Amino acid sequence: MVEKYEDPIDTPTDGYMRLGIRSHAKGTFHSYVEKGKELETAKMFRVAANNFIVNITFGWEHAVAITDESDAGKLVSHRFPQYSFENGMIPMFFKYLILDENFKHHLELSSPGGAGRNRVLKLNDMLEYKMKFPCEDEQRKLASYFDDLDHLITLHQCKCHLLLKLLHNDWEQRKLGDVLISLQNNTFSRADLSNESGVAKNVHYGDVLIKFGEVLDVSKEQLPMILDESVLTKYKASFLQNGDVIVADTAEDSTVGKCSEIAGLNDEVILSGLHTIPYRPAEKFATGYLGYYLNSCAYHNQLIPLMQGIKVTSISKSAMQDTDIVYPKLMEEQTEIGNYFYALDHLITLHQRKCEETKKLKKYMLQKMFPQNGQTVPEIRFSGFTDAWEQRKLNEYFNVSTAKNKDNHYGKEDVLSVSGDYGIVNQIKFQGRSFAGATVANYGVVNTGDVVYTKSPLSTNPYGIIKANKGKAGIVSTLYAVYKPCKNVNSEFVQVYFELNSRMNNYMQPLVNKGAKNDMKVTAENALKGGVCFPKLNEQNAIVEYFRSLDHLITLHQCKCHLLLKLLHNDWEQRKLGDVLISLQNNTFSRADLSNESGVAKNVHYGDVLIKFGEVLDVSKEQLPMILDESVLTKYKASFLQNGDVIVADTAEDSTVGKCSEIAGLNDEVILSGLHTIPYRPAEKFATGYLGYYLNSCAYHNQLIPLMQGIKVTSISKSAMQDTDIVYPKLMEEQTEIGNYFYALDHLITLHHRKYTSTLKSP
Repeated sequence: MVEKYEDPIDTPTDGYMRLGIRSHAKGTFHSYVEKGKELETAKMFRVAANNFIVNITFGWEHAVAITDESDAGKLVSHRFPQYSFENGMIPMFFKYLILDENFKHHLELSSPGGAGRNRVLKLNDMLEYKMKFPCEDEQRKLASYFDDLDHLITLHQCKCHLLLKLLHNDWEQRKLGDVLISLQNNTFSRADLSNESGVAKNVHYGDVLIKFGEVLDVSKEQLPMILDESVLTKYKASFLQNGDVIVADTAEDSTVGKCSEIAGLNDEVILSGLHTIPYRPAEKFATGYLGYYLNSCAYHNQLIPLMQGIKVTSISKSAMQDTDIVYPKLMEEQTEIGNYFYALDHLITLHQRKCEETKKLKKYMLQKMFPQNGQTVPEIRFSGFTDAWEQRKLNEYFNVSTAKNKDNHYGKEDVLSVSGDYGIVNQIKFQGRSFAGATVANYGVVNTGDVVYTKSPLSTNPYGIIKANKGKAGIVSTLYAVYKPCKNVNSEFVQVYFELNSRMNNYMQPLVNKGAKNDMKVTAENALKGGVCFPKLNEQNAIVEYFRSLDHLITLHQCKCHLLLKLLHNDWEQRKLGDVLISLQNNTFSRADLSNESGVAKNVHYGDVLIKFGEVLDVSKEQLPMILDESVLTKYKASFLQNGDVIVADTAEDSTVGKCSEIAGLNDEVILSGLHTIPYRPAEKFATGYLGYYLNSCAYHNQLIPLMQGIKVTSISKSAMQDTDIVYPKLMEEQTEIGNYFYALDHLITLHHRKYTSTLKSP
């Protein structure tokens, strides 16, 4: 798959650019070396793009990478061997494949010896590792797909520049009527407009509500045309300009007030149409600011008590005049906010596109990963599975459950419903109320892992649907049939199997007789008598994991960033770090002083904070090194870490100094903050995750940059940090939402890095 690549040169006597490899597969970095001869080696090696490269000293710590064009020409020592790929291998695909935890484990096994630098990677052992990979075309497509996702991750990692400025002292708050001048709209209906030609373009309220976003780039949209030439004189004073805002003053719900800011306009004549209020700023605003701000929850909440109507809701121009508009005085700050939200719009577009792509992939796999009628082998299959699938009756995998809620162990709050899109859900949480009868004593008990067949016809499934209970136990009405799985089946696999509508319908049709009221005339027992084709349990499990990842990815894409609506929330605090966080004591144990096996206390080392740990460090899931010295139990007793404490790395080789991790998942363990760290404890309660994500944001970290000291090694002091600003919502619920939002994004990133440890291939 790879072969050794070498491009030796004489070690430079003068300065040169050296390439390094970050641990944990974090990529490469470059540094300038002033005197090459200090290496005391006659030869060095030039790096080439698109090679596999490894640091044999830290191979055990996953110090591997795929080089790119920016790395080409940099120099490395013999401890950084390179390998070129054979024909048919796409290097950028392997950039993601080498992230595999199994490969990391193999590198550890291939690096015998003691700790640290004594664990030198044996290259021959490393090259014995077997990787599974698809054909060249599929490698290229997967690489492109993951590149797009990495771009998405980059956008996520902006971490909301706007957060720092939410309570900016230099903001204006004025009445809308003092800032925006109303223009005249026309009253042409859809029927009066043309999609082909006319004398002026028209912005209709329906398009503002549904089609157009916060900023309407008229150069990219096909707008309907007005045919009546009289508008050129009648509405001349109201020809729209870039920066004007069009408000939809009528809607069927509380979306009334949605607006679009005009952009991309050249010499066209454009007018504001039926059921709209066009506004022109009385002063200059940065492109995008008004469009995004007037659509924010912070502003729109002012409109809700002003809305009138029942079936059709409207808002008047006069009512809007007295609402408040908040904006920064500085044009640069307005621009930054506009650009920020533009990037988020792009992010949402990417989410939507990736969501649809993932849905299409799921539908395709639902067809290809299961045998066609009369077949016993699927077209696409996980490698390692070769046995034919078995043709059996469904009753060989499930038994009818007769468990009833006779003791009223479960109440109405535990009643479950079955949804075609969402599976088995809690009725009250999903539908807002309970539809249960006066008593639930005769309801069927559904345990976790049970399967439920609902006889209610759906538009796409006229014979009902089958879903597995992935959540808590509960009860269902007698209209449902409940089944308990045997040991030879994964109930989630059965849900996936029947998720393809045609497969579900073809299975149930011969078993069901429809009554006069369109109800299903089929017993719980008879619903199991149809034929299915299932693989063995281990292959079922692999298929379940694959589709579970796809579903989770779809769900995350569909989140659409709830946080966006609260970016201009009025109820935020801005305080000095020294007033909010209390510093604790750290220890000074080096790596050599610690054990990976046993000890009296766990230790958080600054290097792990910088490279290994994320914004939230769940100590229940991480293997932390141990302190052997028993004296720490008394010396640092007052500084034993707690959930919610934050550990800041105060030293680094670059501007990553200040990166931190918030402690979570801690039970009764003793954990201390180690070498080159500053541990902090909040003086007041914060929601889990908020401090970890906020203190790692660009908005906060930019405050640290002018406070950093040093050249080769950069550091920051505890005293310097005291005067930095921390911004946070007063409401714990809002902190929680922000923490959960970023936690979900981190989970998404984790999914991306996993990159399917089992690669699909055609048999």
